This record gives sequence, structure tokens and C-alpha cells, in this order.
Amino acid sequence: YGPYLATSDGGNNLYAPEFSFTAGAEYLFELPNGAFLTPRINYAWVDEQWTSLLYNPTTDLLDSRGLWSALITYEQDDWKVQGYVRNLTDKEYITGQNLDANTEYYGAPRTIGVDVSYQF
Repeated sequence: YGPYLATSDGGNNLYAPEFSFTAGAEYLFELPNGAFLTPRINYAWVDEQWTSLLYNPTTDLLDSRGLWSALITYEQDDWKVQGYVRNLTDKEYITGQNLDANTEYYGAPRTIGVDVSYQF
């Protein structure tokens, strides 16, 4: 084996975006039966990220991305029902890749679901 020629001296940490932020808005509605209904919208943004110590901008840099999600929660007494949509716009994005850039790992597509809980 020969010496490894790549160096991270002064380079960014891998998979560590310089900036990221999240924001959300919700409104609580009190219903006539004493229950609560809360719609919520969220946005999360992640800056571009390096995936290799070679720091090649063509093959080793993931694009920044922003994802929307939405929730609606119904709460009454000890019951809670929450419907959600993650990746609301069904954005296709890459979350990682192999060092040789021949393999890419995609983020989750739009996901729709319901959570139900009861507090004892």
C-alpha cells in the first residue's frame, strides 16, 4: 500500500453542514366539545455537505435541501390522534454517497401516517 494522499487539514467536517435551520407555525383551536385541534406546518433546511476527504466539488458535495412537513393533532381527554405528512412536496434528495460516488443514498419520499396514543 502507498501513502494516502488526501488530507483534511483545514477542511470541513464530513456530513456537517455549516448552517441549518428549522421553522414551524401552529394554531390551537378549542372545539365546542372541549377537545383541541392543532394544525402545524414545519420547514427544515440543511446547507450543503462534504462526503469525502478528497473535497472534490463535482463528486463529494451534497446539495443543500429544504423539506416541508405538516401535522394535524386532535386531543380530547387522554386521547391524542395525529396525522402527518413528512417531505410534503415529495422532494428527491441525496443524504449520502459512497467514496467513489457510484452509490448514492436517497432521503425518504413523502410519508403519510397516523399516530394514536392514550395516556393512562
